[in-house]
Amino acid sequence: MEADRITLTTRLAGSCTVVTAVGDIDLATAPQLRACLSAAIDADAQALVIDVTGVGFLDSTGIGVLIGAWNRLGSRPDAITLVGASPLVRRVLQLTAIDRIFTLRDRLPEAVGVVTKPELAP
Repeated sequence: MEADRITLTTRLAGSCTVVTAVGDIDLATAPQLRACLSAAIDADAQALVIDVTGVGFLDSTGIGVLIGAWNRLGSRPDAITLVGASPLVRRVLQLTAIDRIFTLRDRLPEAVGVVTKPELAP
């Protein structure tokens, strides 16, 4: 895969939209990610689960795209869950304090289960 390429796929899983990214999230690919996340939000996604298992690199431009999507979803703690971050990507998330506003999960089934967990009736 070329350094300036990314593959993005989107699917519904319960009440959330799962976006799978494979490649690098950087200045060259951020517009594609922004368009993908915007399309999901415009289609009334209530929560996004972003599978970054296949992401090898994440820069500040990518962080900006994620923050923009989070803001569009209402800046809720459960609005965006990131799944499968490599140690390098996780380190970037920690250094930028993004790990404090997004939920981080190791595996997709765990993330989808958390996001789509039904509310308990009083």
